[in-house]
Amino acid sequence: LLEDDYAVAEIPVVLGMLGPAAVEPAYTLLCAADADETLRIMGLDTLTEVAKRHPQEKARVLALYDRYLDAPDPAATPDASESANETKELKDAA
Repeated sequence: LLEDDYAVAEIPVVLGMLGPAAVEPAYTLLCAADADETLRIMGLDTLTEVAKRHPQEKARVLALYDRYLDAPDPAATPDASESANETKELKDAA
């Protein structure tokens, strides 16, 4: 799965369509320090998709972003930082 670029890009979109039901599992995945980095980024991307597709969840997702950014993973690589920047842009657009 992680080697399939299409799946890595599209799974968060599909999960984002689920809306509120996807928020807590996606956040748990984002915060899982022992999970593969790509999976963690997929969790972050899922949260972004939920906020885009379900405006009523935007405040909840932004609160989770804030919680994560208050104590980000110090082992995060540039790819993870790039996704974090995308979330900040979403927050600024709020």
